[in-house]
Amino acid sequence: DDTPTPDAVILVGYHAMAGTKKGVLDHTWSDTSVRAVYLNDRLVGEIGLNAALAGEYGAPVIAFTGDQHAGAEAQDLLGANLEIAVVKNATGRYAAQCLPLVEARERICEAVARAVSKLRAGQAAAPWRLAPPLRLAIEFMDTQQVDRAFLMPGTERASGTRLEFTAPDMVTAHRALHAMVMLARD
Repeated sequence: DDTPTPDAVILVGYHAMAGTKKGVLDHTWSDTSVRAVYLNDRLVGEIGLNAALAGEYGAPVIAFTGDQHAGAEAQDLLGANLEIAVVKNATGRYAAQCLPLVEARERICEAVARAVSKLRAGQAAAPWRLAPPLRLAIEFMDTQQVDRAFLMPGTERASGTRLEFTAPDMVTAHRALHAMVMLARD
């Protein structure tokens, strides 16, 4: 396979996972169908899902932008070496004190510059990789969504609102997540 792989990944404009207290636009993949996602029994949001996918390709997440809650989530998951640009102070699902655009851009550019310098110096964090097989669990909002998503081969219904799937790698787990969420739609 001659598919190019990235040296590193920067997550820009991310939101905290579903259920985060006062996280602006908190969600995990779909705010209409997904309540929670677990990878190898660890609760993750889109930050964790995409960091694990990048890790599958050997790429570390080196910088992140979002509100203070999403930044804390990213740092908790990926470590203190992650460069973070907090560009808004979330005060609720639909409320945040945003930095002026010029200042937000400056913070993002500075964080990315620091992250790239660390990467070039060999000081970037290691890619976030999960040991296979990967156990993906999705908690949906309601049982009818699970009824539809359960049509995907290989899924196991753990409860009325939870489906589980075992994948050999993160690429397969990511595709399974997409498929189950699409099937769960009305």
